[in-house]
Amino acid sequence: MDITIGDIKRMLAEAKDADAEGALRGYRDGFVDNGVAGFAAWGMAYAEVFGREYVRPEKKAGRKKVERKVKRSEVVGEAHDDVVEGLVDADRVMTGNERDMVQWVFDNMAKDDVGPGDAPSMGAWGYLMQCRSDDTIKRSFYSTVWPKLLPSRSELERDVQMRDDDRELESHLEELKRWRKRQ
Repeated sequence: MDITIGDIKRMLAEAKDADAEGALRGYRDGFVDNGVAGFAAWGMAYAEVFGREYVRPEKKAGRKKVERKVKRSEVVGEAHDDVVEGLVDADRVMTGNERDMVQWVFDNMAKDDVGPGDAPSMGAWGYLMQCRSDDTIKRSFYSTVWPKLLPSRSELERDVQMRDDDRELESHLEELKRWRKRQ
């Protein structure tokens, strides 16, 4: 079974006390240190702590979600998750490469004919796969990450000021000369 972010949240919620949660995270870190992929490591850690394999609960129609909120920073280690963590950080401005990655995820969210080779990075591919498989991550993408790509009010105002008004450069120079003579 592929472990999702939602599964990890449920695992952490099941670890009702700090000791169980610490043991879960400790086993997970140990598995990652030994080369086990991040999501698989969570499943193996769950089996160590609870003595049974993790089984995703079946969805029931009309069931209201009741989960402990988990910050994305609590679920780290996956290649794409490190990239996404950086993107969500409100104190950082995205670099051009990160903007390209987020734009690529946005552009390919609903496309079925894309593969890992089409992605600008494995992080972008992993993030796209997580967005597609987990509605919570998809909502987070559209509400937190994607808006960072949109221009701010000051950027829009600056663009309006810098917009070309289709006048020729010579007419601007003539206007400056006339202004200078008035001074």
